[in-house]
Amino acid sequence: MALITKEIVKSDWLNIAVSDTTKDNLIDRLIAHVGKEIATYTRQPIEQATETLYFTGTGQKAYPLYFTAACTIGNLFYRDEPIDSWVTVTDSTPVCFEDNGTQYLYYDSLTDPYYKATVTVGYTPVPEDVKLCAFEMVKELYNNTPFAAQGDRFGVSAINESDAGISWSKAIKAMRPQMETRLQKYRRYFL
Repeated sequence: MALITKEIVKSDWLNIAVSDTTKDNLIDRLIAHVGKEIATYTRQPIEQATETLYFTGTGQKAYPLYFTAACTIGNLFYRDEPIDSWVTVTDSTPVCFEDNGTQYLYYDSLTDPYYKATVTVGYTPVPEDVKLCAFEMVKELYNNTPFAAQGDRFGVSAINESDAGISWSKAIKAMRPQMETRLQKYRRYFL
């Protein structure tokens, strides 16, 4: 599933009639690329997804997962040696909890050498400010294609225009570097 829909991109952001399907394949590819770019920057799924995490035992009861998105633990497995088979933890239920913006995996004792956990992580629904960034990024990418009107192209650093003897210049700068600042609070961090 995409963070944003093609229909809204076309009608609200690109001023393309929804019935005009000539650029649908391009827009689909741009939406998919933006979703991957946001996930790469944030280092975590924005839409809910299942991930497998591997870590070593700490002897503590809580292990920081560093996700900023909410998560739930599916299964927890352990093994004593890297060549051993994974064994499912059944003696108690591991849980995920949040403390000061960090998600932790809690289990009575993380004393075994090797762990594997399946974790569902992401936002439901996707935050509106993330969607807005995605819409803007798709528009910027589209405006770098030959399909965009020349005056809307982001590859142009300045445009000189005149109307009734009055001339002016406008500079168009890329929006995507600004998205990093706006997406910072959704970024998974590491110690």
